[in-house]
Amino acid sequence: MSEKGGDHQHKVRFDQNEENNAISVERQIEPENSFIVHLGFLKINHYYAIEFPILKSQLSSSPAILSDISKAKNTAHCKLIAVRSLPTEFLFQIELYAHTESLLTETIVSPNLELNFVAQVLGKNKGTPLVKDGIHILHTSHPSHPHLNADNLDDSGDSSS
Repeated sequence: MSEKGGDHQHKVRFDQNEENNAISVERQIEPENSFIVHLGFLKINHYYAIEFPILKSQLSSSPAILSDISKAKNTAHCKLIAVRSLPTEFLFQIELYAHTESLLTETIVSPNLELNFVAQVLGKNKGTPLVKDGIHILHTSHPSHPHLNADNLDDSGDSSS
């Protein structure tokens, strides 16, 4: 990149390390089996399907996790959909609605597990985030026009009402 006179051109640089695009899961010391799940950047008024692993070695009561999932206390904007047991880890599936701009925190609690989700939510006209691996957009909603919710659109994007 060249500079001419006093003018400076700036570039945004992103680390090309693929590991940085993974959902980060951080085990907390207290309470037992408590985790912070860092989701990175999301977009406001978008619904996301999120899938991430937690190693069985990080859990103090692995067998109880699956039996307690039905007792999980979801929030209005975050719901535990499923947990699969793999040989070395549990694979969690969550649905999340990015309902607020700025810092989003949601918590799901079951008798033997606490999952705390943290994301930075970009507002309207604030750009398009590169979502982390394991995060997929399900659909969007338009709070100012509830009849334009993605559930009410046909394949062409036209309103069915």
